[in-house]
Amino acid sequence: FFFFLQAEDGIRDVERSRGLGDVYKRQAWRFLKKVGLHKLLIHEKWEKRVESSKAALQSTLLTGGGDKQWQVNFETEIMTLIREAKCMSRMGMKLNENAKIILLQEEKFKTYYNELDYLIKEYQRISDRIRSNTREIVKPHLEDLETRLRPGSITLTWTSMNIDGYLQHVHEGLSLIHI
Repeated sequence: FFFFLQAEDGIRDVERSRGLGDVYKRQAWRFLKKVGLHKLLIHEKWEKRVESSKAALQSTLLTGGGDKQWQVNFETEIMTLIREAKCMSRMGMKLNENAKIILLQEEKFKTYYNELDYLIKEYQRISDRIRSNTREIVKPHLEDLETRLRPGSITLTWTSMNIDGYLQHVHEGLSLIHI
């Protein structure tokens, strides 16, 4: 800012530069208003993104099954949204109700994600360790475990109320064939 003042012709001439301070103050004020408006526009776009991200919570917990490998179906944009909501909250920006609700459920989502990831990895570990000559003996237990996992890919979403019961049910199935 100071360099602009020095470079301006006539700045050192006291008589000719009397009103220039006010001009620069007005321009700075306009710039700050623009920046504030810019923040507001970004915030509005973000709130619209919150609404669209909320739809991602309606996706099923798992994908795969059958011939495909099981995977946790959690959109990374939800965790990004949570981080952004935390930052905006720290900056004193107002969050809409949906963002607050998602933010309050952060620990629950992380816990469910980690638990589901563990269950799938444990299922894969057990499946991979079964030898081909004993697979027929254990096949009913593996099918039972597939049946226990299936609701996570069909009916249960990240907003379902019975995820804890589902996790317990799958844990029980894993414990039946734990190797």
